[in-house]
Amino acid sequence: MAISNKEVRRINRNNVFRHILTIQEFSKNEVALDLKLSLPTVTQSVEYLESLGLAEQAGVLPSEGGRRPMSYRCLKNARVAMGIDITTNHVNVVVVNLALEVLYQQRYKAVLDDSDESLAWLKDTIHETLEELKIPRESILGIGFSVPAIIAEDGRTILSIHESMKISQLFFTKLEEKSPFPIVLINDANSAAHSEYVHHSRKNFVYFFLSNSVGGAYVSKKGKIQYGSLRRAGEFGHVTLHPGGKRCYCGRLGCLNEYCNTMLLSNLTGGNLELFFEKLEQKEERCAAVWETYLDDLALACHNLLNIYDTPIILGGYLGEYIEEYIPELEKRVLSYDSYITGHTMLFPPRQKRMAAAIGAAGQLTERFISEI
Repeated sequence: MAISNKEVRRINRNNVFRHILTIQEFSKNEVALDLKLSLPTVTQSVEYLESLGLAEQAGVLPSEGGRRPMSYRCLKNARVAMGIDITTNHVNVVVVNLALEVLYQQRYKAVLDDSDESLAWLKDTIHETLEELKIPRESILGIGFSVPAIIAEDGRTILSIHESMKISQLFFTKLEEKSPFPIVLINDANSAAHSEYVHHSRKNFVYFFLSNSVGGAYVSKKGKIQYGSLRRAGEFGHVTLHPGGKRCYCGRLGCLNEYCNTMLLSNLTGGNLELFFEKLEQKEERCAAVWETYLDDLALACHNLLNIYDTPIILGGYLGEYIEEYIPELEKRVLSYDSYITGHTMLFPPRQKRMAAAIGAAGQLTERFISEI
């Protein structure tokens, strides 16, 4: 089907804006060369972005003979979005700009439930954050919520949620009724994967989400998360790792979730994962023994994912903040299962080590805005 001239202009504007988000200052000629577009096309796009308050003139560049070219800059902070990652015992809050750069982040120890008190606390937290940052209301694109749940395609409906959570669809329904901003929901693993591929040159990978629960996402070569027919793609936590093994909260035996969730580590140090890794560095005997078993199970899980997807794996979630120095040892254990990957680097730490799920949730709003420019 032929694309209309109007749609071609929108695509060009979109490509120009995504490109200038990644650079400090630019000239129209530079953008035209980088994107292989005509100068009139880039000029038209930049003028349109200026009219929206998303770009502005920054000065003039040195002459290369003839008239000195004008330089421009992208106004990344012209719009912002808030991301809120709700876990069993914490609420992580970020505010990001259009380039998904973090302008604010805060972690609260809080257990939310469906009560009016929880709702009031969250509303006050949102209001106080935006007041502190002095962000004009018209600049706020909305709030993205990351939750350990399967979310319907509408981005508003919870199909099922982790048993440890005390909030339900009711919480978000009440919040949406009272919020002055658009709200979108996203699964925590998918959200973290979104934050990763925005910052990552690699677009085809498996994101292995290793936090209090285990999940993941498959990101295709086009940089798109594959959700599956029932929105359950990437639910790696409920793949059987050890048949007949530990009972999972889902009711089945031997689920990967029961062997690779990070609570197996943090529970040894009062729920503090950072302290666990500090003790591991100090070679504390009990932590070292649990880590050995954990690495063995994680290696088997990675081996299985590599055989299914045959694509690099990014190890994220809470574990992502600490895993980098242990990847060489993990790779050795994976190789003991599969010699075919010898000579290939297949395991990677995340680029976005902290607040990834909250950042990715906010990114749902920024992506929606950018795609419609």
